[in-house]
Amino acid sequence: ISIHKNNSDIIYSGVSSSLSRTDDGGMSVNPVKNNLSIFGITETLVSPINAELVFVKTGLYILRSSDGGNNFEILFNNGQFITVHPVNPLTYFVVRNKKEIWRSDDEGINWYFVYSFQEFVREINVSLTDTSIFYCIADYSIYRSDDSGYNWIKTHPYSYSEWSFTNLVINPFNHNSIYIRKENRMYHSTDRGEVLNEIHSFDVISFTIDYNDTLTIYACMSGNTFVDKNIMKTTNGGLEWFLLTNGFPVDYAFS
Repeated sequence: ISIHKNNSDIIYSGVSSSLSRTDDGGMSVNPVKNNLSIFGITETLVSPINAELVFVKTGLYILRSSDGGNNFEILFNNGQFITVHPVNPLTYFVVRNKKEIWRSDDEGINWYFVYSFQEFVREINVSLTDTSIFYCIADYSIYRSDDSGYNWIKTHPYSYSEWSFTNLVINPFNHNSIYIRKENRMYHSTDRGEVLNEIHSFDVISFTIDYNDTLTIYACMSGNTFVDKNIMKTTNGGLEWFLLTNGFPVDYAFS
């Protein structure tokens, strides 16, 4: 599902192999394209400035449509995911062949190769305070780039376990401060990921920070059983947590 940044009534959703769109916040939903792939749609991304420009990840392909999903072109085969620059809406990044970063600066029309990692790339994140600073999760390591992704250094050494890093969030006020999840635990680093300090040791499924107050963090917890899920909140950076139950369907909270 992808919501237009400047008009939240416009939403694209991919279900099975079909793409649908609503222009009234979900009051009515219209099918746009059926049978895009036998593998189904796993990701949709709508341009933050052009509601007719939509990208779809399906099977091994990343597709692009400039007419609201009526017609698609294949951008990449063996593409893992696509993301848009948080400040420059003309710039997109694609991870291809699991290890390669590709970049477009014209809304996905032309692409060029940027970098290849030795490990599988899981996430790419751009700092809001300095958009030349990127972070990348590559399996069991954390990388940082200070030149918009053209060169990378490993800030956290390779540390093998059966769990890779996921869910990296950059502090919007301090690009040296990051939050990350591994082995269902949440960590905070104030030195670009070199040292990770555990701030929650329970079964964290996902989390998000308050971008106006980064000491406030929300986390979905798995609890003791698969269906026993809770939403937790901290207002002091993880020193103390309390349970949120008022109005939330916590039994099935994932994100």
